[in-house]
Amino acid sequence: MTLADPIKRDQGISPFEMFLVVAFLAILGSIGFVTVSDVVGGTKQTKLLSDVKALNSAVLGYIASNGNLSSAKTPEEVIAKLKSVSLSSHCNGIRQSFIDARIDIDLQSEKESSKSSLRAWWVRGSSRFIVASSGPPGIKAFTLDDSLVVPEEDKNKEDRAGILSLAQEDPWIWDFVEAAPSYQAGPTIIPTSAAPPTSVAPAPVATPAAVAPITPLSDPIFSIPPGSYPFTNYDLNVTILNPNPAGSSDIYYRIGFGSWQRYTGSTILTQPGTK
Repeated sequence: MTLADPIKRDQGISPFEMFLVVAFLAILGSIGFVTVSDVVGGTKQTKLLSDVKALNSAVLGYIASNGNLSSAKTPEEVIAKLKSVSLSSHCNGIRQSFIDARIDIDLQSEKESSKSSLRAWWVRGSSRFIVASSGPPGIKAFTLDDSLVVPEEDKNKEDRAGILSLAQEDPWIWDFVEAAPSYQAGPTIIPTSAAPPTSVAPAPVATPAAVAPITPLSDPIFSIPPGSYPFTNYDLNVTILNPNPAGSSDIYYRIGFGSWQRYTGSTILTQPGTK
């Protein structure tokens, strides 16, 4: 008696198993896409915050070196100012540009601004860049463009003259001119009188009036304690209370690098990064 050969079956997968594999791969792909998108988006936002912080530092240095941004209305004009160099070799600040000549801006479209993505704006009154997650289209990124590099002689030049200038004629740091004395040199002549002294009654001594003691003033009280707050908490509304007697003192404040203003009791709207 002979044994029959075993039945050979073709190895394969059923359509249902194929569907499960495809569905599983699709789920893995979607998870990977969401994860990569979140990482890329988070990296872009972190870079934007870092770039804005660096630019605000450059703005502060530019103003400290006698730069003037009062006429700059747009981010492009601010960037151009920070790239300029000083004409005068006697200015008492940095004479070269404050940022890389390759820096350019990438603006949002109307569609991009409708999402809760970060964007930067130039605030003229505060002389600084701010970052927000909503509002009109702004700067979504600062980029580098090698085509923006120009030769040294073609750079935008401006006069950053300040109140004090470095010496132009004297080897010392500042020009110094010796002022003529307001009196004549020589012995002092004191006029004398030969008339005998007369008896003069001593003048009455005035009793000093009582001086009221100086009362030290208390510090202003903020409605929100100073500190760092999450980005999601902004915009923050801040009010200031003057604890001193009426008429004894006034409160002045400024936001960022802006001018000092007298506080009138109104609410102050603060943006992320405000100091």
